[in-house]
Amino acid sequence: MSSSADELARLRETASKALLVVLWLYVLVAAAIGLIRDMAWPMPTSVMLS
Repeated sequence: MSSSADELARLRETASKALLVVLWLYVLVAAAIGLIRDMAWPMPTSVMLS
């Protein structure tokens, strides 16, 4: 039973790290799109960061 619990904990940790990477990439992509379109991008990006 403990090996399956350890496996689940390892999977949960891996998924959490991957989700954090994806979320930060989303912020960077949103900022890049704002810069490319030359629009007011700082406000939406700062809202996403907070």
